[in-house]
Amino acid sequence: MGEIAKKKEENSFIVKRRKRKALKRNIIIFIFLIVILITLSLKLKIFDVETIIVEGNNIISSEEIISTSTLEKGNNIFYINTKKIIKKIHDNPYIKNVKISRRLPNTIILNVEERSAFFYGESNNKYFIIDRDSKLLQIKDEITNMNLIYIDGLDYTNAKVGEEILPKEDRKNKVINDFSFLIENNTSGIDITSLDMKDILSIKAYHNNMCIIIGTSDDIEGKLNKAINIISSKPELSQSKGYINVSFKGNPVIFVEE
Repeated sequence: MGEIAKKKEENSFIVKRRKRKALKRNIIIFIFLIVILITLSLKLKIFDVETIIVEGNNIISSEEIISTSTLEKGNNIFYINTKKIIKKIHDNPYIKNVKISRRLPNTIILNVEERSAFFYGESNNKYFIIDRDSKLLQIKDEITNMNLIYIDGLDYTNAKVGEEILPKEDRKNKVINDFSFLIENNTSGIDITSLDMKDILSIKAYHNNMCIIIGTSDDIEGKLNKAINIISSKPELSQSKGYINVSFKGNPVIFVEE
């Protein structure tokens, strides 16, 4: 009985040793195949970039984005430096975010999120195009056909394209952001044509020649909605010159010039 048990133990040890050898052999073969696959991927022409697709762009042309990216057809799809490409595309002030993906065997997809021009200011016969985060997108000589809201009360002395006009902690920056959100979601048909922030404690918005006196930045949404509802209920105010004072609690004061 002892002899049989000993043989069984020896056979079990041999089986385990063979299994370990087989496992090691399979691992080595697997690694070898992976190395071959990677080598082929980096060498085969099938993985050279043939197509570059741009998605999410409405303002900047696909051609301009591709040109800025420095991506070139013929480069191996696995060799492209995504960090460098993203940085290059971000050099365009209108680009907010970029994502790069590969579609094997030979397609690169650039998915971009653009900034929208929202406001404009004027200084020294130049127009400063600004987005909702107070980032300066462009400086132009004219803004024909650009549907933008005039903003007064910003200093453009040291303004640089691609940088914010205001520091993030500036109270005016929050007002710009809040107003742009409200205007973007305004479905009343009563357009805001300009925003006066020369005095942050006496903010004014304009619908044509009708001044909406907002006052402080507290409850901008409620104050603006109140004024828009008044103009909606009295359409003649759209063509009038005067003001609607909603800067305080209680009934607004309406004044129309004769």
